Amino acid sequence: MLGLGFAWSGCGGGNAVDGTGEVAGDGKGDAAPAEVAIDAEGGTRETGPSPDSGAEDDAAPPVVLAPVVPCTDSADDVYRTPSLTAFTLTARGDVVRCHVDPPLSLVAAAKAIADAGASLDALTGVRIFRIAFRTERGSGVGGLTSARVYLPDVPRKGPLPILVVAHPTEGIADGCASSLDPTKLRDLALPWAARGFAVIAPDYAGLGTEGVQGYQDNRDTAYSVLDASRALVEFVPSSLFDDRVLLVGYSQGGGAVLSARALEATYGSAGHVAGSIVFAAQWAASPHSFGLLQMLRAPDGLTIASGVTKPVVATMMAYAHAANTGASLTAPFSGDLRDSLDATVETLCLEEFGGYLQGLAPTVRQLFDEPLRASLVACLGDESDVHCVEPGRSYFSWLRDNADAAQPSTRGGPILYVQGLLDQIMPPAEEAACNLQTLESAGVHAQVCVDLGGTHSSVVVRNIGFALGWGEALVDGKTTPTCSAVGMPSCNREPLFP
Repeated sequence: MLGLGFAWSGCGGGNAVDGTGEVAGDGKGDAAPAEVAIDAEGGTRETGPSPDSGAEDDAAPPVVLAPVVPCTDSADDVYRTPSLTAFTLTARGDVVRCHVDPPLSLVAAAKAIADAGASLDALTGVRIFRIAFRTERGSGVGGLTSARVYLPDVPRKGPLPILVVAHPTEGIADGCASSLDPTKLRDLALPWAARGFAVIAPDYAGLGTEGVQGYQDNRDTAYSVLDASRALVEFVPSSLFDDRVLLVGYSQGGGAVLSARALEATYGSAGHVAGSIVFAAQWAASPHSFGLLQMLRAPDGLTIASGVTKPVVATMMAYAHAANTGASLTAPFSGDLRDSLDATVETLCLEEFGGYLQGLAPTVRQLFDEPLRASLVACLGDESDVHCVEPGRSYFSWLRDNADAAQPSTRGGPILYVQGLLDQIMPPAEEAACNLQTLESAGVHAQVCVDLGGTHSSVVVRNIGFALGWGEALVDGKTTPTCSAVGMPSCNREPLFP
């Protein structure tokens, strides 16, 4: 069960808060809808009212979050660019497509959350929509971002924050867009809606829609996240919203949230970022992020030996950068890859693409074009190195500019950073500890929760209940629950230009 205003000794594992597995009531039971949970056998049970749920009082008229945008598009049309006026900054967040997806009843929402592996109680059914909205790309041109919107049948008592959820890496092929799969984000986005929040979960511009997503491009993904807040309040304008924006992200989405938080001061949003929650953030906060230098320094080493993720991340970053700068899409890669990479990177999603890549390029030398690899190693080691020349110098300059764009801001409210200690995809010593060091060096302190048994794939389901309680407490102006940071290692990443 989920409660508010309590202290937890850790992030992972069970959710009991009063020693009995139940949350103590506060005498306001008549004001809250029934909670529904899924038991171990898959049956449903009502668990009674939720404290501090903020549900409207029985005497008050019911609040309905209703779209004001016509939702007459087919599902396929959501991902097709309609005829649009010239892009201007005032168009950011304009909703131009809308499709109605099947809703989830209270019981169905509870079951979907449980099936995803999360342990928390649903308070309301959820209506689901797919939309497309206008956004600015990292290069400054206009683009389109698809998204899934979750509207609770029974909203929490206002004021509500504008809640944006950013998804993890799925690939860069159009068919990998998270909104295409109704089972995606049932552990990350649906729980918030089932607790009464209105939620928007963008796909990032170019993922599913026209173009190629700027994978790990801090500006490109951050703009999609920030403009999603604008799209949500245009889609369902309501006096229930205030100007607080709450950002939630996992893996790539965690990095997108940290970048959005950093860039909001100059780019703006529908209000102001008042809090951020990230799980195992994949954040390009340095040119050395994701072990790029170590991997490129060992050209004859096996790509699999550098980790299951690093070669895939490096390949998709280089491909997306080429696609969005007008360069040859295959120029960064070795001759063995050039004939097939274009067709596969834009058709295969993450797991399939990773398997393909390791089969075709067993070593790093077989993955990247040798002049690019050698010159980029020189630039990453020391920009003044005489071997820091083209083609690596231009790509290094982009990596550095990309990291600089996301340098943390002291604005943006508190951060909850949840990290599994057993994460082999984003190893804590190489990523989380270094990200936290970057935040601290800029004067930004994050509340760190270390899940000693959490892996990259389990960290969300093990900790979404805690994160939701933290978010609810923040929204309600209460003391946020605590957790343990014990076990977080020191940053083990080579500094830029030691």
